Amino acid sequence: GITLFARDGYMSTATREIEKNAGAKRSLISYHFKNKEEFWKSCMRALFSRFKREMQEKSKQEHGMERKNRLNLLVSKFLRANARVPEVGQVLADEFRREGWRQRWLLENYYREFFWIISQVYLQEQRRTHISGLSLTQFYYLIVGTMSIHSQAITHEILTGEDPNQSTHLLELSSVLTNMLKTSID
Repeated sequence: GITLFARDGYMSTATREIEKNAGAKRSLISYHFKNKEEFWKSCMRALFSRFKREMQEKSKQEHGMERKNRLNLLVSKFLRANARVPEVGQVLADEFRREGWRQRWLLENYYREFFWIISQVYLQEQRRTHISGLSLTQFYYLIVGTMSIHSQAITHEILTGEDPNQSTHLLELSSVLTNMLKTSID
C-alpha cells in the first residue's frame, strides 16, 4: 500500500488495486480496517516509523561526532534517510500541495516534530554564528528541498546515468549543503 500511495497518491489508489498488487484476497483491507482512510493512516505510520528509524541510525561517519556538529549530523542523516525511504518525499510532495485532512494528519503526527528539530539546529547554529545570513525559512527549504533528489532518483539516473542514492554522492552532497549553510567550517 505504501508504494502505491507514494507513487499514485491517495485519490488515485484503490484498495482493490492494493490488494491485487499484494496478492491478497479481495476485501482483505476492509476486513482489517474500517475504511481506506484508516488503512492509509496505518501505511503512513509504518512509513514514517521507518523514516524515523533511519534518522536515528548511526553511520560509521557519525561515531565520535560531537554535539557541535549537529548541522552536519542533521544534513547527513536526512539525506541518508531520504535515500533509503524515498516514499516519504513522494507522499509529502503529493499531500502538501493542497490543504486537507491528510495534510493536517501528517503535520500533527509527524511533520511538526521534524520542523522542530530543524528549528533547534538552526537556532544552535545561529547562536554559534555559523549560519550565513539565512532565515529559518530559507534554512528549512534548503534542507527539505533535498527530498526531491531521492524521490526523483529514477529520473536523475535516466538523465545522467548516476544513482544519487550511492553513499559517495550522499557524502558529497551533505558536505556541499553543510558548507553552503555555514559561514565557516568547524
